[in-house]
Amino acid sequence: PISPATAPAKDGYVQVRVWLPEGEWYELHTGTLLKGGQIVERPFAIDEYPIYVKAGAVLPMYTRKVMNLNGNDEEVVVTVFPGGNGISSFNFYEDNGNDKNYASEYAVTKLTSFSQGQERTIVIGKRDGRYKDMPESRSFKVKVLSSLVPQSVTVNGQPAKYEYLGEEFALSVDLPVLSCDQEKVIKIVYPTETADMNGLLGVSRRIAKSMEQLKYRDSYICFKEEFGKMGSLSEAVIYAPEKISSLVSDFWKSYTDLPEVLKRQGLNDENKAWFLQSICWSKQ
Repeated sequence: PISPATAPAKDGYVQVRVWLPEGEWYELHTGTLLKGGQIVERPFAIDEYPIYVKAGAVLPMYTRKVMNLNGNDEEVVVTVFPGGNGISSFNFYEDNGNDKNYASEYAVTKLTSFSQGQERTIVIGKRDGRYKDMPESRSFKVKVLSSLVPQSVTVNGQPAKYEYLGEEFALSVDLPVLSCDQEKVIKIVYPTETADMNGLLGVSRRIAKSMEQLKYRDSYICFKEEFGKMGSLSEAVIYAPEKISSLVSDFWKSYTDLPEVLKRQGLNDENKAWFLQSICWSKQ
């Protein structure tokens, strides 16, 4: 679901009320999992978007804008969303894109994702069907949102190249270019150590942004370690991905105690109140 923000903003945020159907939903911009079957009210800044995706969904996305329909060989990012139970699947449909034979000349690739214990498996199935000028192979990436840093990643049993995107808290896996007629099985093994990734994306972004703005309010401010670490979580994860569990745990601990953290930072009452309002703070 997409719920447009239509009310005026107050103190930098607009309150959006949206009905979420039964199940669990992933708020795309903030990385928050929300329970459905109810109306939720959520705050959004002008650069945030109320878009909700079914938890556990697996969706194909393009890495760049499709400029025309004369070709159909763009790289596809198989995006896996957190949450959900059991197996999730999606049929990736493709056709020539530039004629009227789409009803009879097309191909479908089944995308599947499921978890068991510390292991997540994503399967890009064999392509079924045919259409004119169909590419024999295609570049794929797999992107897992709100992900921890894995212990290992394999594609069809072979070690795979991957990157942890600290600014997105997402795992990106590069797949070798293989025939579309060949099944591709991606296995991701995570460590037993866990971290609370729910809502981390949105909260950490808001804090980093407000800390930059705070410097304009007080150009002489020097962030103490406790406060400064909150604004550089993404960078810390990029430099030390193996420490993500402890870094995230420390972040949430400071966030829960944020009024006292700001007090120890030495902010005056005006700046303290401004900062809490600017991130729409609420105690976890």
